[in-house]
Amino acid sequence: MSSTSIARSTDGFTAAQSTGSSRPSAPTPKRSKNSTSQPAFSQFDPDHPPLASLRDGIDNEPWDAGLVYIDLTARLICSESTYSTFIPQGQEFWHDGTCETDEALPFHLADDWLISEDVHQFHGLSDQRRADRAAQPRIDERAVLYGRLPEKIALAFHAHREEFARAGEPTCEELVRRIHADWLVTPLDELNGRAPRDVLLDDRHHHIGMDTQWQQHHWSLLRRQPPAIPRDSAAYRLGGFGTHEIVLYYELVRDMLWEAADQWRARRPDEAQLPELAEHLQRYRQDRLHLPNEEFHGRTPASIIDKERRRLPEKAEGNEAVIDPDCPCCQMLGDEEQFGPVFWHLDGCNMDDDFAFSFHQTREEWEAEQRRWNELSRELSERGDDDDEPGELPF
Repeated sequence: MSSTSIARSTDGFTAAQSTGSSRPSAPTPKRSKNSTSQPAFSQFDPDHPPLASLRDGIDNEPWDAGLVYIDLTARLICSESTYSTFIPQGQEFWHDGTCETDEALPFHLADDWLISEDVHQFHGLSDQRRADRAAQPRIDERAVLYGRLPEKIALAFHAHREEFARAGEPTCEELVRRIHADWLVTPLDELNGRAPRDVLLDDRHHHIGMDTQWQQHHWSLLRRQPPAIPRDSAAYRLGGFGTHEIVLYYELVRDMLWEAADQWRARRPDEAQLPELAEHLQRYRQDRLHLPNEEFHGRTPASIIDKERRRLPEKAEGNEAVIDPDCPCCQMLGDEEQFGPVFWHLDGCNMDDDFAFSFHQTREEWEAEQRRWNELSRELSERGDDDDEPGELPF
């Protein structure tokens, strides 16, 4: 693309001009102070990330093909070009440092970006979107979902103490499930009136899933680990929750609830002892997050969450991909040098089937899926196995 690239950083405007060729031939100009987006571009061309050519100031004169404004803070792109179109998702061809290759690498822009083809509206849109985003200060949601959890569980058990005193094992299990669901669906002042599940499953969840999926694609094609999001970036510190973290958070909350139930049965703490119970649960939470787990092949839940927040796929190591050592196909999966890396995922298959624990944003979506499953189950039951053609799956 041959055009003037203009980006507005958090403390002013920066601009750059291309030379009319696909790669800059002039000496590298001064970079924008906002460089957290550079790793995202380096996966397509590690030697010439596009934002590396930004210069201080703003230039409204088109260069060759037109003009593009990029406001990283407002998450806004305004362009006017004779042959370039900016899109939120698509593919870019990998540049190996020497030339562009035939390897197409997909990309997906977060849903809160706005793309406009009217450059005359840039300043108005930029000012409005910056004001709107400033009026909604970012919250460290993990500080609430993880940090407040021990206290909330201790208070919940105290509130249900009489029910626990009468409960047998089945009733206790139902109480644990109910407290878990209440925690997820109850709006909290600390989250600006949003419930924990609203935070876990907002639009960022979809973007993180797409981003991580494309990172797997990049890794498979290029046979090397793609660049990760820096831990000091806002995307890491204040970003949303991916599927791995949601599944691990479900297991963490459920385990902490059962630990609280065991503590309550053994000690029957009164109200004055609740801080002690909360402190015990806080230590238990840290152990659950940071101790190796055999179920995850020795990984810790914290390390799995960290990788997902950095948009790094969880690659199977060694023989993890070989489920059956006597199976030729499994042996092929374990041959990374010949067939590429294998990735593993957590999908929530062991989570309770209630709406509170589902991946649907609304109850209406969850109820619609329940109706579809019930319909399918009824159809299969009515058909029976005898109606199936040889080798045909029942659905």
